[in-house]
Amino acid sequence: MKITQLTRDTETIWEDFLSFCIKSKPYDYHQIASLRLKQAKIRKNFEDLVSSCQVFVATNNKKKVVIAFLRPYDIFIDVEFIFGFRENFNSKVLIQAVHEIFSQASILNNKKYFKSQIRRKFKVKSYKKWIDRYDNKAIIFNDDDNTIIWCNLDKMKIKFKVVGANSALESLVGEVGHLGKTYEYEPHSRIIREIFFGGDKHLLDEKSIEFTSEHAFVHGFLSNEKDKVGRVTLRFEPQQKED
Repeated sequence: MKITQLTRDTETIWEDFLSFCIKSKPYDYHQIASLRLKQAKIRKNFEDLVSSCQVFVATNNKKKVVIAFLRPYDIFIDVEFIFGFRENFNSKVLIQAVHEIFSQASILNNKKYFKSQIRRKFKVKSYKKWIDRYDNKAIIFNDDDNTIIWCNLDKMKIKFKVVGANSALESLVGEVGHLGKTYEYEPHSRIIREIFFGGDKHLLDEKSIEFTSEHAFVHGFLSNEKDKVGRVTLRFEPQQKED
């Protein structure tokens, strides 16, 4: 896999971007009946991304695999737009390409993790299921923006530190928990996550995600499955990749 950062030759990916938007229709404006107006809006979107993002292309045997538009912030890199060439490569290769782009961008910008929002308006549920199935480094949160965080480790090794709690769970403040299994319940796609503090399993019902200049926080309800439930604030603790 070859990863290239485009700094001048961004026009070489314009036709790929246009084709993806027309075929996939991720945003509302892609439904515009007029092809001329639709292409004009797609072109404006492309130019905005190019002017504000670092553009990376992953290729395999000279064929494009994934194109990503990334914007660095204080503590993370925002994935503004990303798409792959599913007609040429399977899901495993596409995810490998995403991870290799992220690895190079992480080194270039000295950032530990990536975040994004699922901005598409169509096929959101199937897209989330695809990420959850194939990407073991991604966590999809249950907030209104469908926030996703990627880090250098398998998501089962990700840590969260309790930095705030009401009286019911104040004994957990300062404790660091490890992410366990994730469960999704219909019909409202409610997500419950296991978090282990030592050997004790707790269940997290997340409500919102907050990003500051230094940290990412998860706000929600935490239960020990026995006799305690309360509000908590967990701080995402990005870890270095293990050898």
